[in-house]
Amino acid sequence: MNGPLDPHALPEQLNLSEVFLYRQLSTRGSSTALHTTGGPVSYAELANQASRAAAVFRGLGLEMEQRVLLMLPDVPEFASAWFGVSRAGGVVAAVNPEQNREQIAYYLNYTRAKILVVHRGASEAVESVRSACPFLKHILVVGGTAGRNLSYERELQAARPEEHGAATHRDDPAVWLFTSGSTGFPKAAVHRQRDFVFNALCYGLPIVGYRQDDIGVSVQSSRLDTPSVPTCSSR
Repeated sequence: MNGPLDPHALPEQLNLSEVFLYRQLSTRGSSTALHTTGGPVSYAELANQASRAAAVFRGLGLEMEQRVLLMLPDVPEFASAWFGVSRAGGVVAAVNPEQNREQIAYYLNYTRAKILVVHRGASEAVESVRSACPFLKHILVVGGTAGRNLSYERELQAARPEEHGAATHRDDPAVWLFTSGSTGFPKAAVHRQRDFVFNALCYGLPIVGYRQDDIGVSVQSSRLDTPSVPTCSSR
């Protein structure tokens, strides 16, 4: 997939991670993709971590269109997991980690996620409801001791980067974004692979006017269910 993308004639084979991350490597591999408290992360470094995450997810049995629940704050691991799920052909479902036990059980059972990536601060609450979540098979813990679960960082370090992304269709589901839940528990709005690309090409670039040297600031709010989705140029 080379050259500019036409939002009204997107290729049938389309994958978010390919568009927003991997196709940037030839020209922007050494450029900064993320500014973090631990220092800058380049596009090449993020792609390497995402490829390792994809390999881990596939190794744990992730199949096409299955949801992976991300319960993380705005940390670099959120970006690598987000793109890793996409590269593996899975569907990203992301929620704020500051959930109570009832909410955690709801999201796990509602998404039927077999794999959960959770920050260490929420791992204890997850463990307390694990027996009530029959679909959950694997827990990857970010930023601390994993206990009987898997350490996200260690699993990625040991993994061999996945060389090939999933051959997803432009109409395949890609991301579940949740409503505010003003009338009950939040419900998922399902977005296709093409939706984020279309929005970037028809709104982000021409209307908002994003440029390659712009820096976006991610501010986490405990009142929002979803952390910020990493955004890269789709040119």
